[in-house]
Amino acid sequence: MKLVKASILLITTTLLLTTGSLTAECYNTCVPCDRWLVYVDALYWKVRNCYLKSLLLPEKERIPILTPDYDWGVRVGIYKECKDWSFGARYTHYNMDKKAENPFVTDGQLTDIFQQKYDLDLNVLNLETRRRCGSPNKSIDVFGGVELAFIDQKGVVVEQINNELVSNQKIDMNAYGLYAGGEGSWTFCKGLGVFGRASIGVLSGGFTQRGLIPPDEIHFLINCLIKHFEYSAGIDYHLTCKSLCCELAFQLGYEFHSWDNMVPFFTTLPFSDTLDIEGLFARLKVTF
Repeated sequence: MKLVKASILLITTTLLLTTGSLTAECYNTCVPCDRWLVYVDALYWKVRNCYLKSLLLPEKERIPILTPDYDWGVRVGIYKECKDWSFGARYTHYNMDKKAENPFVTDGQLTDIFQQKYDLDLNVLNLETRRRCGSPNKSIDVFGGVELAFIDQKGVVVEQINNELVSNQKIDMNAYGLYAGGEGSWTFCKGLGVFGRASIGVLSGGFTQRGLIPPDEIHFLINCLIKHFEYSAGIDYHLTCKSLCCELAFQLGYEFHSWDNMVPFFTTLPFSDTLDIEGLFARLKVTF
């Protein structure tokens, strides 16, 4: 985490130091055909705890729900631009794990302590085609493509006083499908601007669910359609070097992902089948 924070500080400092030799102008001062666009994102996300209700069992439903913290991830993208079209790919990796010890109180007396653990490993690959409409300072990109998603989750609940396992489950998802959306940007003051993005995808998902809820073992293979909604918005700053025909951009924003119709951890309690992830991202983008 310290390394990521230091990297973000270094990137920001570099941008500030280079403002003397770079001029904020429209990107089309260079020939817009046959250019490459590369970016790296630092992600600071968290999982909303509503999805974790399914970790609890009926007789333990008064246990406080584990609340995940923010954790770091990374996303990289590379695109080939030619006039108003671009073709490329982006890869997103996010991993988080959270442990907590929660008391179980009956009639005002501490009767037990439950240790909870939740792990999430998310990997998503997007192959994308984009079409830009509008002017350099006010534009809307329409995009679409193929999405491959691999999401692995593990949830464990242990009754600590008696060292008794309550639940140990693992869910692996492999999904693929199509998505489409739009992204708008408006540069209004010497390279400073705002942007927003929204997309929806429909994927065919295959789930492998296995684990132990004593005394029973569980093992399910489930196929279903998944909807993936994505929203983001933020501010950006563009710097263009006319002599090198190179553009730098720094973006900071908020984004929200919703994976709907997911397979939850096995339970008989009412549960949510939606996995929501939200947080901030910082992007360094280079076009050359």
